[in-house]
Amino acid sequence: MNKLNKIKYIFPWWIKIILKIIFSRIPLNIFFKTIMFKHGGMLNHSYVFDIFTKHIRNAGCKPDWFKNRVLLELGPGDSLFSSILAKAYGASGSFMVDTGSYANTDLKNYIQMVKFIRKKGMTFPIKENIKSVDDMLDLINAKYYTSGLESLRKIEKQSIDFIWSEAVLEHIRLSKFYPTLIELKRILKKDGICTMTVDLRDHLQNGLNNLRFNRKLWESEFFANSGFYTNRIGFTRMIKLFEKTGFKVKANIFRRWDTLPIEKKRLDREFRNINNNELMISGFSLLITHK
Repeated sequence: MNKLNKIKYIFPWWIKIILKIIFSRIPLNIFFKTIMFKHGGMLNHSYVFDIFTKHIRNAGCKPDWFKNRVLLELGPGDSLFSSILAKAYGASGSFMVDTGSYANTDLKNYIQMVKFIRKKGMTFPIKENIKSVDDMLDLINAKYYTSGLESLRKIEKQSIDFIWSEAVLEHIRLSKFYPTLIELKRILKKDGICTMTVDLRDHLQNGLNNLRFNRKLWESEFFANSGFYTNRIGFTRMIKLFEKTGFKVKANIFRRWDTLPIEKKRLDREFRNINNNELMISGFSLLITHK
């Protein structure tokens, strides 16, 4: 367990809620805000490479399948390294879609990522006149959009071959979840593939403390914009929503709790009738295609 994760376990979940509500509303220096509201581990070269290749395996695609394809990552988080990998695998273009401009823009980090993949035996075009991350994105025909659902609506119908996300679906606002699926179906080509992993643990203490609250409070702007929001859509319900959209879904449950991390009586009434077997699912992956 790294130092940051150890810090996360020092405070109880309710203290973290209070702290995040406070810190999300006061000016903070960039370093401290990065620690408090980190958007994944996407500034780690090895982590991004491992995540990308994991999704390739999940999709059952050979590396040469990506040649001249168009890829889209939902929720790239702290970096746009995935666009470099997309190009290295032969993609003709890529989209990175997020709900805000969270990605690091220090070109040095991206040059280091290029060096990292070259050590893996992969190629990547680089020119001396590249002066910024925007220059690099232009070079590899990559687009970074930061308006979430509205950004997806701007992408051309049936223009994307491959969509992936890592622990992102659970963060989409409940009111926007189904509309987001509709847009993903619209932009995915008929023979396209989606592969996504979902983390159902709360983002407070890796339990189910997010299920303690009633919907009105949890979905309020006050709570939802404080850095700990998840939409609380469980395993079965999420699959049903994908199927309702018209997708074919293959699911793989890869993580469960041995016992419930919270007494059922502590849950909001909305979740008390969910059976224990369902509640103990804490992580799963989805392979999604058109029917």
